[in-house]
Amino acid sequence: MERINPERFFRNVEKFMLISICVCSLLVLLISQNLMWMVSFFIGGFLGFINFRTTKREGIDFIKMFKETVVMSSDDSENMEKPSYKGENILILKTFLKLTAIGLIVYFLLKFSFNIIYILLGFTLIYFVLTLMSLKLLNKKEIA
Repeated sequence: MERINPERFFRNVEKFMLISICVCSLLVLLISQNLMWMVSFFIGGFLGFINFRTTKREGIDFIKMFKETVVMSSDDSENMEKPSYKGENILILKTFLKLTAIGLIVYFLLKFSFNIIYILLGFTLIYFVLTLMSLKLLNKKEIA
């Protein structure tokens, strides 16, 4: 079974996400003949991409910190207390603040007559692409 580097995997996923946003935005324009719907879709996809990208970095950092804490607590066998995750509350707070910021951005986009359906479709496209790429990876390879 071939191993793949997570950084390389996420770099490929990000490229595919950006290509998908552009191609699907053009498809929305060709099918709907409505420029505002295409721009709404593109903005939604871009917001999803930014959200994914920032959450990915903090998630990887949190997983590394979690692994270090578990390894340290397992090495110290006589002191098997519940490990403490110092960054857990900070990660939750940052995620909440990001979602609040995205909510405010969407609110102002709606004030300027952008279409909420296409914003949500663009946002959903990002996580659909991530799911497809992850399933493809799990089907063929093992993450290092």
